Amino acid sequence: MALFNLLYLLVFLRGAIIYALTLIPIIIGLLLLRRCRAGWALIVVGLVTPGYFAGQWMLARSLAATRAADIASWPRAGLSADGRPRVLIVQSTRRDVEPFVHFLAETGLFEVYAVYGSRYEVATQKRWRLEVSARDDCRKRRTERDEMVVLTGWRSCAVAVPADKVPGDGLVFYADTFAAPHSWITTHRDYTTPVAWTLELALHQGADERMVAYDEFIGFPEMHFHLVAGPVMRPREAPRYRAVVGSQIAAPEPGQFLLKALGIDERSIVPPQALSIEEQRVLADQLSASSQPDDTQRAVEVIAAAPLDQGLWATMRRLAADPTTSVQMKLRNQVGWCEKVERLTRYRNALAEACAANSVPADTCGLVGHPAQWMHYCADDARPVWRSDDPPARRVFIANILDGQKTSVLLPRPAIAHEVRIPADRGALDIVVRNQNPSIVVFTGATSCIGRLTVLADQFNSIPGVVGVDPSRIRFVAPVGSGSWINPAAPFSGDFAALLGIKPDATLLHHKGDIDLAESIAQDRTAPPCAQGGLPSGGRLKIDTSQIITMPTILPFVRPGNAAR
Repeated sequence: MALFNLLYLLVFLRGAIIYALTLIPIIIGLLLLRRCRAGWALIVVGLVTPGYFAGQWMLARSLAATRAADIASWPRAGLSADGRPRVLIVQSTRRDVEPFVHFLAETGLFEVYAVYGSRYEVATQKRWRLEVSARDDCRKRRTERDEMVVLTGWRSCAVAVPADKVPGDGLVFYADTFAAPHSWITTHRDYTTPVAWTLELALHQGADERMVAYDEFIGFPEMHFHLVAGPVMRPREAPRYRAVVGSQIAAPEPGQFLLKALGIDERSIVPPQALSIEEQRVLADQLSASSQPDDTQRAVEVIAAAPLDQGLWATMRRLAADPTTSVQMKLRNQVGWCEKVERLTRYRNALAEACAANSVPADTCGLVGHPAQWMHYCADDARPVWRSDDPPARRVFIANILDGQKTSVLLPRPAIAHEVRIPADRGALDIVVRNQNPSIVVFTGATSCIGRLTVLADQFNSIPGVVGVDPSRIRFVAPVGSGSWINPAAPFSGDFAALLGIKPDATLLHHKGDIDLAESIAQDRTAPPCAQGGLPSGGRLKIDTSQIITMPTILPFVRPGNAAR
């Protein structure tokens, strides 16, 4: 406790000194100006401190622009699908061959070699060739980045075999900051500025090497102003990526970066030893019949990797209908986890049908990815929610709607339905909704006015559903600060202000009953009226569960004999 008190004291003293060095000379100088011109000297002295921080601010802003100009000036190599080399050399300073290198070899698109060690110390480098063949231990060997292995029924995978030498020409992928020849550290010899990641793909031919793609994130300092501490320089934060499971802020997954740089859609890759769709159906059926947890997981993995297939619907229905296997439908947390969960939800109707007749509670039946996991790993954590470059719109913030209509929809607990009526003469709307309890927010009226609907979902308590809005305009986000510990009664202070970014045009907190935005937003006579055509308003809402838009892992269940209302 004493240490924290000391830190707070130092922060306060820092701000006090900065304010004193600025304000005291300026105030005295202004007072002296009434008598003589000597006051100008003190005013200039007072401006030295803010001038120093202004210089720091300008320097910090110029670094990012200068770096962007540097990257744009580097010579590039364009590659067509026909002219793409098969040889791929992965250069890294790490010690082991990473899972993404095995994955790239298993695609069958490249002959992959790995060189690990410093580029400048060739004698200490380790070299491998990735050999892909049928093996009996692929299930145990490839537990990460295993998309291609799953498609082969776990019968084919890559292993790293020591190699005496690697080809001189081909694609060269520099997988880390210290290996990349154009990285910030290499080009500027700057070891103090934090670099979150550097990925560089180049084409090497003879003595010539040209860049194909480059991506980096450098924590250049940014100026922030604190009321107590004064101006503070701190590194900018790296954005959050969905590519890597296990970290809120992580580098782009190297395998995805490389394939995207070459214009290859990972979902369309079929490895040479892949099973046919008929063989995938048979394998999924066999695995689903064993009732063993590992086999159930593998069956779900096969279905997630396969294209949408009517023949796999019966397998999904059988897994969800069986009380034993319905709670074993898990996916390993690894690269591609979010995409696999979303692909599995293509079978949502089969899962809902089977789980509705299952004795297992709805919060554990057929949920291939737990809601908290999906929100933590997959949902956008846009901060702030509203930005200055967003399209013009009237901004509305709605939090914690009270009362409402009880429904028989389980999300996974019984959900309460709330109606939000959209008037046609208020112009474009950008709405943010947050609710702490399982709920279905039904938008009625001129819903075409809603340009974007953002649902702030608590990772643990709030299981939201939306009806009446075009799914392409809905985003589920889980930014830091969206949990139930926020005090919504003070939405413009502290973390909540940073969460929203811009003050709403209308704020509805703890509203009781249905919401009519015509009562909260003034009419916009300059905006053309929005077309009517949304759900009808008034009375007891009749909700078709197929219309409920939820997070991909959540299934809106309705028990037999009950109507969703």
